[in-house]
Amino acid sequence: MKIIKTGATRYVLIIGNLAFKFPSWFSWSHFLQGMVANMAEYQFSRVDIYQGKVCPILFRIPGGFLNVMPRCRIMTDEEFDMKAMVEFCRCSDDFYLPTEYKSDSYGWTKDGNLVAVDYAGVVRFPGDNISVLNHG
Repeated sequence: MKIIKTGATRYVLIIGNLAFKFPSWFSWSHFLQGMVANMAEYQFSRVDIYQGKVCPILFRIPGGFLNVMPRCRIMTDEEFDMKAMVEFCRCSDDFYLPTEYKSDSYGWTKDGNLVAVDYAGVVRFPGDNISVLNHG
């Protein structure tokens, strides 16, 4: 069992092959934002165009109290390639995965598939990534 407290609004409890995401109790504001993040992640997980690119939610408690996902091996800083992640996040000309471009937003499933593991609400629009591509 391992608990990860590096997220801004959520904690992740790793037990066996599962990751349990729940709102942090750092403050009331963080708790509420963590609930909203869990609800957003659940909604994004159901979008057809994102299927296969986001870590699935296996179980949830409605209201954002808990999301359960398969455990993934998180991408290291050395593995992270900005241009490759921008391309990975592109789902169409109009849609990008709602992730932050940082290594711990991505990971590999036990089958070796790359997925977004933190996709709780960075909304991207066409053209948003131009400066990222120039600085990556």
